[in-house]
Amino acid sequence: CTDFLAGRIVKAPNHDKTITAADDPTLFSLNLWGAKRFLRVDVGPPDATVGVWIIDPPHDATPKGTVLVLHGFGDRAFWMLGKAKTLAAHGYRAVLVAFRGYSTSSGQYRTFGVVERRDLSQVVDRLESENLLAGKLGVWGMSYGAAVAIQFAGHDERVAAVVAVAPFSTLRSVLPHFGRVTVPVVGWLLSDKDFDHLLDQAGKIASFDPDEADAITGMKNTRAPVLLMHGTTDLLVPFHHSQTLIKHGNEHSKLSPVHLAGHVGIWADLTNQVADESRAWFNQWLSEAGGQK
Repeated sequence: CTDFLAGRIVKAPNHDKTITAADDPTLFSLNLWGAKRFLRVDVGPPDATVGVWIIDPPHDATPKGTVLVLHGFGDRAFWMLGKAKTLAAHGYRAVLVAFRGYSTSSGQYRTFGVVERRDLSQVVDRLESENLLAGKLGVWGMSYGAAVAIQFAGHDERVAAVVAVAPFSTLRSVLPHFGRVTVPVVGWLLSDKDFDHLLDQAGKIASFDPDEADAITGMKNTRAPVLLMHGTTDLLVPFHHSQTLIKHGNEHSKLSPVHLAGHVGIWADLTNQVADESRAWFNQWLSEAGGQK
């Protein structure tokens, strides 16, 4: 079962699907989402196209900054729409990105940030070329998207601030626990060494080095302040991943525990702690009055 299980790790939801401009959202759909515009961005290698929704502040207000909004491993971009609209309501141009192989984006494999961080640089290049990059650049990510956000910040100096909600520290360290929780019985029968072997095989299938899916390196390399938010009772990606990450952050980075929240609970954000702290973080670091480039 090695190839089957390894394939399950890296095969994106749109694996073996043909995605074309015909899959782009209609004007009705854009209006329903509250989006100003949809872009299809060519990225690669390997070649793919990435779908991007642009959601602006109300009443044509000048954006205070631009924030990329990144979804999780099992999500579609739609599930981050509420997060994007909240940021837009508070004055930011929110750019909702569907990772390669998800939603309206083409692509065969997910690589947990190794290829995706380069894709995001190409998305920002496109925004710049069309004068859509307003102010400083921030990134908001959830789970898989949070780990990619940190890696992207370490890869691209244009990132001025990051909010990472429930990120993993490295793909190799999170996979055994994640596999045992999400694939019971089969996962319980596999040793850590078995998971390492599966991950090595997954890397061969998707043509990437799994050891480069490493948010710790992103924390070390970025000059951007990173706000880590993590539920203390997260059963999918345990709290200790953010505790590890903050040890490698710069002096402006911060870990904010969300007490008694799990992985789904922190996404639901019933107390608004995540929304309130995210907004304050971007106000601090993306504003012209304060923060660093």
